[in-house]
Amino acid sequence: MLVASIVSVVLTLLVLVLSFVTIQKGYAFKHTVDPLETARKKREENT
Repeated sequence: MLVASIVSVVLTLLVLVLSFVTIQKGYAFKHTVDPLETARKKREENT
């Protein structure tokens, strides 16, 4: 029973740490957005 408890705690901590790492990587991701004028010019060129 003691071994099962230790394994459960270790797995729980591992999942918690991996969750935090994943969240931090998501927040660190830099999104890029085209400027509004560029998008408008492209749309006008395509018509």
